Amino acid sequence: LAGFWLLGALLAGLLLTADALRPGGRAVVKISGVDAAAYFAVAHSLLLDQDLDLTNQYQVIAHEISPWLAVAPATGRPGSPFPIGYSLLTLPFLALGHGLDLALGRAGDGHSGLALTCYHLANPVFLGLGLGFLFLFLRGLAAAWGLEQRRGDWLAFWSCLWLWPATTLAYLAFSPMTHVSAFMATSLFLWRWWAARDGDRPGAWLGAGLAAGLMIICRWQTALFLIVPLFDEVWGLVVSRGAAWRERPGAWWGARLLAAAGLLLVVTPQLLEWKAIYGGYLLVPQGEGFLGSLPRHFFAVLFSSLRGWFVWTPLTLLGVAGLVWGSWRWPRLGLPLLLAV
Repeated sequence: LAGFWLLGALLAGLLLTADALRPGGRAVVKISGVDAAAYFAVAHSLLLDQDLDLTNQYQVIAHEISPWLAVAPATGRPGSPFPIGYSLLTLPFLALGHGLDLALGRAGDGHSGLALTCYHLANPVFLGLGLGFLFLFLRGLAAAWGLEQRRGDWLAFWSCLWLWPATTLAYLAFSPMTHVSAFMATSLFLWRWWAARDGDRPGAWLGAGLAAGLMIICRWQTALFLIVPLFDEVWGLVVSRGAAWRERPGAWWGARLLAAAGLLLVVTPQLLEWKAIYGGYLLVPQGEGFLGSLPRHFFAVLFSSLRGWFVWTPLTLLGVAGLVWGSWRWPRLGLPLLLAV
């Protein structure tokens, strides 16, 4: 774990160094675009204004003009159709930087100086934590597979270490958007679920549920990873005949209902944000037509020369091939992971 935390610290140092050098005369620590501006605006508004009216934030934060940030007719407030998890997770970093600015007598506007710098340091930290959580999950899989502990630990370590340079995590670690926090939260969820499965310990299942909620509010698409525990539970009941469920049905159901309650608890801030900005608790904030019934761009996403997943980051093809093999050797786990991906 220390190796992954060290990697996060090194990337944080690299970020600070690059910003100090200003390559091409351009700042590295900055907010621009649409997504990054919205994430930062929400965190800034929660910290300094204690509300979700982003009007004054969009007046001073550099951003592109987009219909997604337009005023919502139901409330008269500017839009922010992105998940709230990243903004919540970066709040401590933004608060630390803002506090340092005030202590040093600098402008306490919350969107410049050390406030902005500390905000950008969140992603390297999330990356180090996410790699550590994923290592713990893979370490557990290796033990269940029957590998000798030392060999399993090294296999898990090297598998995780390659993910940063060989996938989009390489540059997303320096981009103030939600992707790295979603990686961290998904890794945390898989690790905590693995610790809870096949048992009825309330604390373990509550932890898995809380992690699942965090995963979802960091990036809604990650909700597809709920396929993994659902598939595993059905397999345990139908194929393996669910010994734990037969022996202690009350405890079995209670633990899993506690996980569902934990998930709903963590998702609540997202519903409250939608209500405050768009006037409703359950909606698609991007508007009608954003979601389609069929994955029309499935093959382009995987194989296009324009940022195709397998073309630009070929290690992911090896990973998917491993899941295909795992679906044959260990279908209870490999198949739902493949389906989720």
